[in-house]
Formats: sequence, structure tokens, C-alpha cells
Amino acid sequence: MRNDTEPSKLAAGGTLLLVSALLGLVSAFLIFPVFGGVGLAAKAAAATFDSLPTDLKTPPLPQRSTLQTDDGKYLASFYSENRITVTLAEVPKITQQAVISIEDSRFYEHKGVDTRGILRALVRNQQAGGDVQGASTLTQQYVKRVLLEQAVQSGDKAAAAAATDKNKGRKLREIRYALALEDKLSKDDILGRYLNIAYFGAGAYGIGAAAYVYFHKSVNQLTLAESALLAGLLQSPSHYDPFNGNGSEAISRRNVVLGRMAQLNVIPEAAAEAAAKEPLRLKRSTVPNGCLKSQYGLFCDYVRRFLLGDPSMGPTKEAREARLFKGGLVIKTTLDPRLQALADTAAQKTFSPTNRNVGGIVVVEPGTGKVKAIGESRTFNQDQNPYLTNRQFQTGSTAKAFVAVAALQKGMPLTTAINSPHDYKSPIFYDKFPGNPYPVQNDAPGMHGLYDMRSGMAASANTYFVQLAERAGIDNAVRAAIAMGVSDPVIDEATGQKEFDSYLSDPKGHGAFTLGAAGISPIDMANAYATLAARGLHCTVSPILSVTDRTGKPLVIGKPVCKRTIAQDVADAATEALSWVVSPKGHVINGNTGGGAAIGRQPVAGKTGTTQ
Repeated sequence: MRNDTEPSKLAAGGTLLLVSALLGLVSAFLIFPVFGGVGLAAKAAAATFDSLPTDLKTPPLPQRSTLQTDDGKYLASFYSENRITVTLAEVPKITQQAVISIEDSRFYEHKGVDTRGILRALVRNQQAGGDVQGASTLTQQYVKRVLLEQAVQSGDKAAAAAATDKNKGRKLREIRYALALEDKLSKDDILGRYLNIAYFGAGAYGIGAAAYVYFHKSVNQLTLAESALLAGLLQSPSHYDPFNGNGSEAISRRNVVLGRMAQLNVIPEAAAEAAAKEPLRLKRSTVPNGCLKSQYGLFCDYVRRFLLGDPSMGPTKEAREARLFKGGLVIKTTLDPRLQALADTAAQKTFSPTNRNVGGIVVVEPGTGKVKAIGESRTFNQDQNPYLTNRQFQTGSTAKAFVAVAALQKGMPLTTAINSPHDYKSPIFYDKFPGNPYPVQNDAPGMHGLYDMRSGMAASANTYFVQLAERAGIDNAVRAAIAMGVSDPVIDEATGQKEFDSYLSDPKGHGAFTLGAAGISPIDMANAYATLAARGLHCTVSPILSVTDRTGKPLVIGKPVCKRTIAQDVADAATEALSWVVSPKGHVINGNTGGGAAIGRQPVAGKTGTTQ
């Protein structure tokens, strides 16, 4: 075993000494052109070299995260760097050879540093009177990209500048890391890593993304001419960018690569000549970043906001953003394309996209919390306020369901009958200030008489439900709403005050809650009614079915939490009352309000609501 390893150490040591000496020589020429001092400079360089770190910390490369519909179809992508990670086995041999031929033809011969190349660069640069540039091996280039990636991910601007500085210190650091790296990794490992981290221009990071961006194909389909073009871009992606009017420059550079491959006998001269005659045959392909160009932009944006606010994605917003845009997640959402199409059509029938009013639909699956569709009449714009998921609106008479649940929880049956005049002034609730009775009236002049909970719900009798709320308590109605899924967010971080604190502390001053005066988002209302449909089982809403990381490992992110918050008999009774809104099973004074929602013999329950 020792006999096998010692020669390698000696070889590496010899390379290290030679590199140190060469760097000393370079330093001598640059700093002491008149007096020389080569030996002293070489010793100083060697000492400095030995003190440099050798353990290269390689951060995970940013990967594109992908959103999918519930049936696995593409929805959108999020990324900071457009990258498709590939294995070296997926990269055609001819592509690997093209890169090696033009960037580091002695890659498989040196130990991370090409001493011959350094000498050539030394002579060339001294003749030109410039600094020491060129002669970087693929291993050194990989080290440079890793150091830059480290700096970018940590937000260290000084380190990012140091990783790209054109000076001897940077070169020395790269060489030290490169030599150590070659002791740890095989040549193929280094080449594979380099091909995934290298920048090829046009926003393409790595050979996988480059194949797609320039030719709309997988990397394993690259031809000789295409491989040579991509390899040629590495030297200066912007200068040779064929998309920015630099087609002739790109072709010239491609042909230089082909010529070098022929010179090294990697390919026959005839193959190089034939490939050099080919047109570029570019097929630019872009991967939209974010939701703006997604077919389901509104739903996509809801998922984005949901994930950035979900602690299971990370402890801070910055951590969550990094995970979404760099983590290579595959996020299968709850979006049902069929239901989404129906929701869009229905919303757009309500108002035109240019109307200042907005029609919207949110579909939440009872018993799971899955958000199946979000439809809106407006054309999606990522900068607009997300009305259906964040914006709070007065809910009108749909809030009567909360009063009904509170009354049922207190033991009042559906047959609870109350004489309800057209006009009523509550002796319990006050308007604006205590002692001023809260006035309420029914919608139509003929709406008065004896109502119970079912007929009152069907007719949406305001005076019935205000009286029912007097008996049940507005505070209990608010608690029922929260238990069913209505958010009670903190509105003052300094005091910890929540949205409904005033309703709970002063219920008599909020009789208008019965008629929907409180601001509630459409998605919360959909979820509250879904709790009743699930017979009292409440689930937190989520647009997430599953999440896997870049390795395919399942992650626990966005999972709904389900628990019974309303007794089953109470939920069933409330649902029966709500079914009368659509299909009454008895006499209703002035008729029911939701007959238009009937679906044949399909049981339907719901509530109409109007507000200004």
C-alpha cells in the first residue's frame, strides 16, 4: 500500500515545489526587474504558498425549483441561476473533448496545475509587459467558480471581488486549492463538477442548461459543431454571445475549437472541416422565472407567497427565498387544471378583465384543506394585490353562517322561531356609541314575520339573524368563525393586538358582524364553509401536495393540519340550514335567495351575500 501512495506524494510535492519556484520567478520579474532576487522571492512565495488553506468548501450549487399541477404537469420555475445539473455520463464524449481541447488540453496529465502552461504564460505576459494571466487549468477554473459561489451565497462582496481579481494572490490561492483538490477527487469528478458550475452565457449555468438555452435539447443530444460552440463560449460568454449579434464571432471561435480538436487528434481533420461549415442552427429557449408567464399565474403567485411565509421552508424570509430559488425543489401543487379552467371561465363571465370590479372564485376541498383552484376576472399581474388570498372584504350575509353555528353550539335548534319585523332596533347591540340602538332592516318591504333558522337563512332575513346573534353572542359567532378557518392575524406587532380582539372584548358594539361587516379574505370564507361541508373537520389551507429536494428526498413542507373544531351535529345542522338557501324544503317568506346555484339533484348548500 505504501509503495503505491508514496510516489504520488512525491510527484505532488515536486509539482508544489516547482509551482512555488515558478511563482517566485514570476514575482521576481515583476517586482525586481532590475536587481533580480529570484531565490529570495522563490522562498517567500513557497512560505506564503504553504500557509494557504487547502480545504475547499463546496456549497451546493443553486438549482432551479419547479412547480407542478396536481397531475404532475409543469406550472412554473423559480431560480437564481438557470441550471440543469447533469452527470458526466450524460455529457457526450465529444462535448467533454471539446471543452478539454480548448480550455486545458493536458487536463488528464497534470496534477491540477499545468507547469508548462505557466511557463508559456510567463514568457507571453513578460513579452507583452502585463500581469500573469492565462494558463489556468480546468481544476483552477473550477476552484475560481467555487470561491465566487461561496462569496455570492454568503453575501460577501469582498470575497466575490477577491475571487475575480486579476492578481498573483488569487492565482496562488487557486493553485493551492487545485493541487489539494486533485488529491481528493478523480479527474472525471472534477470535469463533471466544472461542467455543472461553468457559465456559458445567456443566463445558462452549466452544460445542461446551455444545451437547452442555445439548442433546445438535452445535453446528451449535442453534436460536434454544437459542442464546439459551447466550449468556445467559456472564454468570454458575452463577447461570443451568438444571440447578441455576435454570430460571426461565435462561428470563428467555434472553428478555433474544432481546429484545436483536430490538431490534438481528438477528431479527424475532415470532421473538423465539415463541422466548421455548418450554420449555427440556434434554437433559443428560455425558462420563465417566476409566475408572470405561467399559464396559472394567479395560483402560482399564491404558492410563492405561501411558501415564503411558511416557517417549514426556513426560519427567515431570506432563508425561505434561498430555498425556493436555489434549492432545486420539485413542488407538486394542489391545482386541478380542470377546476381551474372552470373557475377562470366563471370569474370572467362576471366581469371583464378591464372592469374596475373584480370577480373571483376560490375552491377549497373539504376535509383536506387543498386549494384546488383560484379564478379571477383580471389578467394576472404579479405586482397587483392578491385580492382572493390576502385582501379582506366585507362578506355580507355569508357571515350569517357563523351566527347560526354559534346559536347551534349554545343548544338552539334549527326550529328556533323569532318574529322578525322589517325594521328592528336592537336593545343589545349599539351603533357607534353605547345607548344608541343598532338599527337593521330586511332587504324587501314584504320580508317580515315568523322565521326559524332554516327559513331565515333561505330568505337572508337580517332582523331574524340580529336577534339570533343577541341570544348567541357576537363573541361566540366570532369564535365560531375562527374555529372554521377565518384568520385572526396580529395587526399590531407592538401590542400583539389581533384582528378580532375588539369584537371579543366589546361584542355589543359589533352587531354588524352578523351582516358581514368584518373584513375576511375569500380564501378564508371558502375554507370556513369547507369546514361545515367536512362535518366540522377543519383543515388549514394549503396549495402544496408534496415537496422533494434536489436528491428526490421528500420534505415536510406546507402540510395541512386537520382537526375537529366544530361538533359534527352542529356542522350538519348548519349545512341543512344553508341548503335551504338553494333548495328550500318548506315555505319561505319572500322566497329563497340562492336558487340559481341549484345543480339538478346534487345536494348543494351555501349562502348569498351582498355588501357595498
